[in-house]
Amino acid sequence: MMRLQIGTLRLAVQADTPGLLQKLESRYRPFLSSSRPADLDVTLQVRGGGRSLAGNAPTTPMPRFAGPRTEFDQPGFRGSIDLQSSRARLSLAPDQADDQADYFLRVCLALLAHRTGGLLVHAAGIVRQGRAFLFFGLSGSGKTTVARCSPPEAVLNDDLVLLLPEDPGWRAWGTPFSNPTQVPPRPDSAPAAGLLRLVQSLEVRLEPLHRGQALAELLASVPVLNAAPQPPFERCEQILADLPAYFLHFLPDPTFWPLVAAIP
Repeated sequence: MMRLQIGTLRLAVQADTPGLLQKLESRYRPFLSSSRPADLDVTLQVRGGGRSLAGNAPTTPMPRFAGPRTEFDQPGFRGSIDLQSSRARLSLAPDQADDQADYFLRVCLALLAHRTGGLLVHAAGIVRQGRAFLFFGLSGSGKTTVARCSPPEAVLNDDLVLLLPEDPGWRAWGTPFSNPTQVPPRPDSAPAAGLLRLVQSLEVRLEPLHRGQALAELLASVPVLNAAPQPPFERCEQILADLPAYFLHFLPDPTFWPLVAAIP
């Protein structure tokens, strides 16, 4: 049994293959916990015969939303997440099993975060002077670049950040999901102070994001749930009501930090 603590959320993960659990524990080591009970119990089953979807196509497994359940029914990737029963189960093929299990756990966290009043955001979360700033945008927009232009100990995660409500405002938490080319994530947190939509540029400046535009940009950076029948518009609006949002035009160096740190 592997137990993960991500922010205030807890996942208990068991697998029928010890090797898979060992690989996941190695990936998530800073986030391992002995806390119990869990908010979600996850069971992983490796089944031989056949290749995973990831091994045959460039697409990721897509969920089907069926009321309170989220289901997957694709070659080498079949399972469900039921938040009402606090249980999730996945049957997956042996090739790339650890990567596929990692993806499934990301989906579990995204759903769990939303149920808890928060949101999982495709963003780099970086702490400056005790405040967390979320740098977001599509893949390739520069999230890892801005993380590498910051002190390593300030980076919560350069790809996926958990936002949870607190009184007042929101708190940004690191998540364990990363890959070897990224800045290692940390299980720390800080009050969220701003949202920065990254724009690679030849100059450094901030440009206010109008509410409608900010809503569209933030929603596009919400994994899993932005494809649900009812995307989390209200949750994004709640976040934008509390946090300022800007386009950040930046160079691949730390010159953007004085502008960002000055955000009130």
